[in-house]
Amino acid sequence: MDLKQAIEEESLEKKIEKLAKFFKQAIKKGNLEKKIEKFVRFFPLSVFIKDLKGREVLSLLNSNKDCGYHYPIVLNGCTVGTLYVSENSISSEYIIELINDVLEKEQQIADINNETLSLYKEINLFYDLSAIINKQQNLGKRLECLLDRCVVYNKADNASIWIIDEDVLKCICYKGTKPVRTFNVGEGFIGMIAKTGGEEMLSCPVDDKRWIGEINQKKSIICKSLCAGDKTIGILNVSMIRGAPFTAKNLKFVNIFAHLASQELEINRLFTGIKRETVRRTNLARFLSPNIVDKFADQENGVALGGKNQVVSILFADIVNFTGIAEQLGSDVIVSMLNEYFTIMTEIIFMCEGTLDKFIGDSIMAIFGAPNMIDSHAVSAVRAGLLMQQASKEIYEKSNNGGESLFKIRIGINTGMVTVGNIGSPNKLDYTAIGDNVNIASRIESSAGPGTVLIGGATNELVKDVFKTKKLDPVFVKGKDNALDVYEVIDGI
Repeated sequence: MDLKQAIEEESLEKKIEKLAKFFKQAIKKGNLEKKIEKFVRFFPLSVFIKDLKGREVLSLLNSNKDCGYHYPIVLNGCTVGTLYVSENSISSEYIIELINDVLEKEQQIADINNETLSLYKEINLFYDLSAIINKQQNLGKRLECLLDRCVVYNKADNASIWIIDEDVLKCICYKGTKPVRTFNVGEGFIGMIAKTGGEEMLSCPVDDKRWIGEINQKKSIICKSLCAGDKTIGILNVSMIRGAPFTAKNLKFVNIFAHLASQELEINRLFTGIKRETVRRTNLARFLSPNIVDKFADQENGVALGGKNQVVSILFADIVNFTGIAEQLGSDVIVSMLNEYFTIMTEIIFMCEGTLDKFIGDSIMAIFGAPNMIDSHAVSAVRAGLLMQQASKEIYEKSNNGGESLFKIRIGINTGMVTVGNIGSPNKLDYTAIGDNVNIASRIESSAGPGTVLIGGATNELVKDVFKTKKLDPVFVKGKDNALDVYEVIDGI
């Protein structure tokens, strides 16, 4: 006898035993013995009932009558026992009707009880699984926990979750045997389920043309699509190598596990998106005013990686004799003053539609005209410079109790073509500007006097109709053979 035959015979033996148990319990619960006793008082008969294994279930024997006639007892098309009676008459037919009536009623009660129990198990399974899975901290552990329970509940050998990634099915989690390949959507059995959606139970893979793989190792398979809204995002695959094939009950349970898996994947997708958007907005907020952050965050790609050439205005601001002021005021006062200084200067830059590039010690670098492109970037940069000068006086007077202001800043502004963008690593947003005109702006700031705003010639051409400027002596900067024309902004905010 081979293993398959042994399993089938063992299964048949269990079915017979289960039927026999139901048969005996139904006769007892239905009070069949009392009903027959009442009948044979008026119509003397000998009655004897046996189950499928020939064991006595009920015996009402009249000493003068032998049970010479027998009839099969059938329930739902299956023989469940045998009735022996002493007469072949209308009386024996009535006994059979009594038995059938009792069995049918008990079968209905059993069906209702089984349906209620099955529903309770499904509800209980859903809540139990949710409670267990929620204890896990990350998606991988949660999916592993889900597959572990899926295998246990369905008495399966393998279970795996696959997601669709650019029309390719990739296994992201498994229990049992590790899948050794990927599938295109539409390829093989699981690929077709991913393409068409829904679910399917396959009890004989060897006969299915869609099956790809070691077909002899799979006795039964359930494949259920994972969905987010009306979109299929993957599949849950559960397989059996040994034991009885899956049933409709297993298909119900797999549907519950698939629903939970879909939920976990979709929640993780949404959470990852929110987290990415939060990081993106936080990074943008380091450099841009809130209204500009909203503008770029609403765009699909936001601030693009890499750089591009663009005409902008660059502003540098630096505190004059910062070391001497720090020594005079002391660390507590200077730290408090610097915090207020940087906060107010940043607010002014944002108010004038500028982009905060970076703090360099006590210096500030800002860009006007990128990434928020404005035609009047030079005017905005100069206006920001004048406002910053005015605010710096108020900051020091407040910190020094109205004494003489030793706290002065110098500001340099230059306009020209630079490379702007996310210069550096894609993992770290560092929006900045580089190029010769950035260096010139820094050199102009170094040449500015305390409390002044100094601008280059290109900037002056763009703002001379808005602000009053005064041309100064040309300045020489490192790396340049010719002196640069520079102008001091007098007024005109």
